[in-house]
Amino acid sequence: MRYTHRGQLGDSSGPSVGIERSVKRRTSKNVVFPTRLRAIKPNPNYFWENFMVGNSAAVIRRQQFLVRCLGGGNNSVNKNLHNSSLRMQSIGTGAGGLTLESDVINILRSITPSLGPSRHKGQAGKIAVVGGCREYTGAPYFSAISALKIGADLSHVFCTKDAAPVIKGYSPELIVHPILEESYGVRDEYKRSTSDKVIAEVDKWMGRFDCLVVGPGLGRDPFLLDCVSEIMKHARESNVPIVVDGDGLFLVTNCLDLVRDYHLAVLTPNINEYKRLVQKVLNCEVNDQEGPQQLLSLAKGLGGVTILRKGESDYISNGEEVSAVNIFGSPRRCGGQGDILSGRQLIFFFCVYPNPSSFWENFMVGNSAAVIRRQQFLVRCLGGGNSSVNKNLHNSSLRMQSIVTGAGGLTLESDVINILRSITPSLGPSRHKGQAGKIAVVGGCREYTGAPYFSAISALKIGADLSHVFCTKDAAPVIKGYSPELIVHPILEESYSVRDEYKRSTSDKVIAEVDKWMGRFDCLVVGPGLGRDPFLLDCVSEIMKHARESNVPIVVDGDGLFLVTNCLDLVRDYHLAVLTPNINEYKRLVQKVLNCEVNDQDGPQQLLSLAKGLGGVTILRKGESDYISNGEEGTFY
Repeated sequence: MRYTHRGQLGDSSGPSVGIERSVKRRTSKNVVFPTRLRAIKPNPNYFWENFMVGNSAAVIRRQQFLVRCLGGGNNSVNKNLHNSSLRMQSIGTGAGGLTLESDVINILRSITPSLGPSRHKGQAGKIAVVGGCREYTGAPYFSAISALKIGADLSHVFCTKDAAPVIKGYSPELIVHPILEESYGVRDEYKRSTSDKVIAEVDKWMGRFDCLVVGPGLGRDPFLLDCVSEIMKHARESNVPIVVDGDGLFLVTNCLDLVRDYHLAVLTPNINEYKRLVQKVLNCEVNDQEGPQQLLSLAKGLGGVTILRKGESDYISNGEEVSAVNIFGSPRRCGGQGDILSGRQLIFFFCVYPNPSSFWENFMVGNSAAVIRRQQFLVRCLGGGNSSVNKNLHNSSLRMQSIVTGAGGLTLESDVINILRSITPSLGPSRHKGQAGKIAVVGGCREYTGAPYFSAISALKIGADLSHVFCTKDAAPVIKGYSPELIVHPILEESYSVRDEYKRSTSDKVIAEVDKWMGRFDCLVVGPGLGRDPFLLDCVSEIMKHARESNVPIVVDGDGLFLVTNCLDLVRDYHLAVLTPNINEYKRLVQKVLNCEVNDQDGPQQLLSLAKGLGGVTILRKGESDYISNGEEGTFY
């Protein structure tokens, strides 16, 4: 079976073959109908088998490459790779035509950082994809989402304004920044200032990322490529690893100094991109007879950049040695495969120092534990003076502590469910819409649309009747697209869309719109996806004041905690407020209220002092153990 690269399956040229079909009629005579069909490669009789085995094999060989490249000097990893090389080579031809991935998974486990209750958001990887324009939106999505699927905590996409709503609509899990610009949207006299603004926006985030992918869906607009060139230079100055794919390789081919001598750069060319690189760097044509040696020369010519040449056999070189992965892959070469590979590489860059902990078991148990302990917190906070609920909580506390380590490693939620049932309003034919809860989320801006969606939809999933989201006009269409169950109000505004002379009147209009609804809500969540735009935060401050005047309970999370930390009077002495800080948000609160640093040795007492310092506000400090206090007592799980 011959190897095909992307586009070849759509080629209409090629030989034809004659196929004779015999049809027996009632006359018992055989009539032959010759039919002209184009030759099908691969054999259609084995299409599905080849498709299944080939796709699995393609994944395996990419994984093998990542492990080999990033295992570094770790002896245990190299030993595992050496001992299992023959097994990995035969993975694509397991019993029954299926692939056996156990060896690869075991090796990947040996280099994957362990998960545990002491870890916080971001420690498993924060990555960014620079790409996505008016024409191409799928590629940056595939790259960013594959990093999340492999295990990254946060995945960002920096794209053009036209591409952002579409990419956001693919998944609420991605953080999409619509800040790049193309030539058609910028006048010549404004290009310099616009470029500076784009670079400044990306620079705000650069120090937070563990790795960067440049190129998926980038396009070839000259102004956009100039901006991305500057972004790559800034990433290099910050020693951020860069994976270059797609149109990023077109950019690099025309400006080799962007990656030359940068050992934290990986190029992933396909057949055509590799051809252009060879012509530019080595000033010759591709020589498949000496493929490994030519790749070695190419990587060396770029000063030790790592190059993965994708093809029938994958060749990888850093200018000093060459490795090959010869497992047969899918005969199909369609768009998106390389983008998925680029996203995976980001995570294995992050996992460069192996840790032989059990990744998947910790992942499953850890996520279940997080759900259970949040439920327990909600039960305790909302049980109030109900003696039967408090008795149930007291009697089952030890059982709830052991829920996350039930038989077979699975969670047992029966105790939690029984307690929740005792405080949940009963349903029946006499009840009407809204009696089971009407909640609202204030958050969602141009960059963040996933957070308010998750907050609002989770309330519906738990049992609320109605769930509203108050967000900016840019965020509304995207959040609406995630689910038809949410009621989305596009009434908030950010500074960039309001002139200074209209800010006062616009603020009054926003407050008036929210006030129309305030009396209908049973609870308000402030902060998910809110962002830190000054004008938007000022408007939300007023919304919180009005909610407090109406005695509406407020849960403050995300950027709402940033707002509260800078204006403590928004929640001080308000017993219907609940703050849910993570490790960094809690640190800022302690510094502001107690004027000291976080003391983990005396965590419960410090939390008690913090809640008391805010006048009895309930605080849930999220972490390895969840600590909850209202300034009078404290509980931890």
